[in-house]
Amino acid sequence: MTQENNTPLGPYLDTPIKLFIADQTLLKQTTAILGELGFSDVSTAKVPSNYFQAMRQLFSELMGVEEGVVLVNHPPKQMKDTSGLAYSDWAFADFYSGVLSFNKSNRRSATDLLGCCIPMFPSAQDHDIRMRVIEDLFPFGIVGAFMLQIQDLYGNKAQQLEERKYELRDYLLEYFQNRKGKQAEMRQYKSAEELKKRRAESEQIMADVEKLKQAGEFDKAIALCRRAIEVLPTDPDAYLEGGRLLVKKKKYPPAMEMFRDAEKVSEDLPAPNQEIANLRVAQTKDYIAKKRAMGQQPDPEVIQGYLEEAEANFQTAISKAENVVTARGDQAASKGKDLVADIAENILTLDLGQTLGESHPMVRRLGRVGQQTLTDKVGSDGKIQPKHLVHFGLGSFFDGDLATALRYLKEAAGNEETFHDACTKLNYIGTQLRQKGDTDQSIKVYKELLELRPPFRGVALFNLAVAMQSKAHDLSAVSQQASLDMEIKAVGRAVEAIYVDPNLPRDANFYQNTIIAPQLLKIRNILQEASTVSSGAMPAVPDDQLSPTDRACRQASHKLEALLKQGKDREALHLMFSLAQKLRPFFMEFQKHASEPVAKFAARLHPVLLKHDKPKMVIFGKILGVLVSQMEKAKPKQDLPQPLQAVLMALNRADQAASAHELAKAFYAQPDLANYPGYEADETMVNLSRELLHKLGNIDFNRFKTKDQQAA
Repeated sequence: MTQENNTPLGPYLDTPIKLFIADQTLLKQTTAILGELGFSDVSTAKVPSNYFQAMRQLFSELMGVEEGVVLVNHPPKQMKDTSGLAYSDWAFADFYSGVLSFNKSNRRSATDLLGCCIPMFPSAQDHDIRMRVIEDLFPFGIVGAFMLQIQDLYGNKAQQLEERKYELRDYLLEYFQNRKGKQAEMRQYKSAEELKKRRAESEQIMADVEKLKQAGEFDKAIALCRRAIEVLPTDPDAYLEGGRLLVKKKKYPPAMEMFRDAEKVSEDLPAPNQEIANLRVAQTKDYIAKKRAMGQQPDPEVIQGYLEEAEANFQTAISKAENVVTARGDQAASKGKDLVADIAENILTLDLGQTLGESHPMVRRLGRVGQQTLTDKVGSDGKIQPKHLVHFGLGSFFDGDLATALRYLKEAAGNEETFHDACTKLNYIGTQLRQKGDTDQSIKVYKELLELRPPFRGVALFNLAVAMQSKAHDLSAVSQQASLDMEIKAVGRAVEAIYVDPNLPRDANFYQNTIIAPQLLKIRNILQEASTVSSGAMPAVPDDQLSPTDRACRQASHKLEALLKQGKDREALHLMFSLAQKLRPFFMEFQKHASEPVAKFAARLHPVLLKHDKPKMVIFGKILGVLVSQMEKAKPKQDLPQPLQAVLMALNRADQAASAHELAKAFYAQPDLANYPGYEADETMVNLSRELLHKLGNIDFNRFKTKDQQAA
């Protein structure tokens, strides 16, 4: 093995360690590994091979231990089952009870005597078994146990030593980082069973907190967080969640108190420092907004103080994240990188530039922290893991390299695990570019995002619409026609977005995009007028308001359409023939009840049935011929204008979102198309316009505010 600088264990290398290890191979390995890791005070005690004698010997050794830890691998207890078959058992509870039995003077408590012990034993790797062992050891004040992998007796010794080194390193780091918290739990609770019950109760409370958060009931959620803290004061999660909710409510002092308490409970956890940093950033933005709303100049020293504290806490969080151990071996190192990468992403997406300007010294300083963290801590080995591609994509964007950012993020989108996150970051970059005035690149990013088919397609379409309208605004100084052309495209995308996701107008962020508000109001008014002039077409009456006969005819048409879409022409023919006998109104008012796909099917059937060998089918074919002829005569003689043809083409290929897009563009560019006979005669287009009007009706135009109103 080679000497290495083990920075994470650095603070603990002066800890005295005594080895009470019966297994000679394990003793040799552990002695060598502790020296390799840099522990400076390691001593060895001789362990009797007898289980009961080892109890007495360990007690004797513990009486001389004032500080540090004792790594214990006692000899197993030899036992027999009911059939008389001999076997070995670690019998931890029995062994440590035996050690305690020698403490006759009772001058030292169980925790005081045995709390420094760390049992270490080879066993098949099973997390549940290890947890049960730790629970069994709880009454003795023992807070850790090292369950080591079983090694092949004839395996490569050098390789086994290297594997054991990383195994022990991770266990030791985990033990030292969590020892204070575990000891605090032991002082707080009477038994492992009580601790387990409290954890279960706390988890249930935090599940209720999540439900309240989703319902927007933040005050009730904060109160429940306080209750969870009372139930399990040694768990940092309730402190952290309560603090985040208080930040949402802009109650910064109590939020800071929550985060400071979380830091006390778990000194080595990066989350409290990360949240303190985020709090100071939020406080900075809030302070500046309030000052500007009052017409006052923000104090630069206040801003500097907040942001320097944020920077220091981000750095502390990064340092702690590097050393966090939640897994074994290579997974432990990977977990540390994941946490560091997440903190770097947090820093890069603070959006302080919008408030202070990109050239502000603290904006630049924090940006450098985020970028250098990715470069030095996450990508230092030159290898970028697929799950970190998103972080490096963001880093490249903030470094001014959009092409590389897009390459990283699109590559990440090709991975199922990182697809959603990559799409979210592309959406974020598109917004950042638009807010910086680079509308061309913003539009490009949104279009590339939409090609990936993100799960939030409606949001992406609407953001694209806003970017296009921003571009139209920019073009107005150059060419009114070019500006109008872009505005028409923007309206088409905005309406398509609301068609795809009718819930968009319920999101408060929707109303931050004031630039497109006038265009949305205009298209809504056009559609409203179109719905009144198209009285010649069948109104979009709900099924429950139709007469029983009309409802049956509509349902018949839907059934026919469904069969045709599935390519079941024969079944559709049989259904249509049956309707001629059982639902005669369907054919008596064929123009009213037959949708366009059904009418086209009838036109195809007519010449085929005339050649049928069954007379009744020939007669049915003649009837269809009459009906098709009547429908053709009822159609307007002139061709549809090109904009309406585009709508019809989208409808014919069953692309409702595209048809909504094309209809909005057509009406916005030429509102008088609503009076065109071809439009009025097409039931599908009329119903589409009414559906769009209904969805646009969800927009509360009074909620759109100017930037000045938002600041106030």
